[in-house]
Order: sequence, then C-alpha cells, then structure tokens
Amino acid sequence: MHWRALPCHRRKKVAWIYRSKPAAIGRVDIVMANVSDFRGARDPDSDTALEIGFAAALVKRHFN
Repeated sequence: MHWRALPCHRRKKVAWIYRSKPAAIGRVDIVMANVSDFRGARDPDSDTALEIGFAAALVKRHFN
C-alpha cells in the first residue's frame, strides 16, 4: 500500500517514524540489525534495510 493511500492519522505516524530514524541512529554508537527473511525467502524488512543504510551513511558500526 502506498503511504498516500493511508488515512491522515496513519500518514502522520508514518512520516514521524521516517523522520525520527536518522536522528535516533545519529545518537547511537552501533546498530545491530536482524535481516532474516521477513516476508519470504531473501526478503528482509524494508525498515531494517533503511536503518542499516542510514547507519552506513553515517559511518556507524553496524552488525547484520
């Protein structure tokens, strides 16, 4: 489902979660992520992948 199809209160929550991730990851020293299959074979959770990407971009130590 595209985020614009969500009801207004859900869109605000999704936007808040998305904006809060970089700030939260910026405050930590390491990121530990579980990238096991989420929705089937070779399909990790997209939010987890996003968090790993933020950590890598900020040159944080990350463990997958």
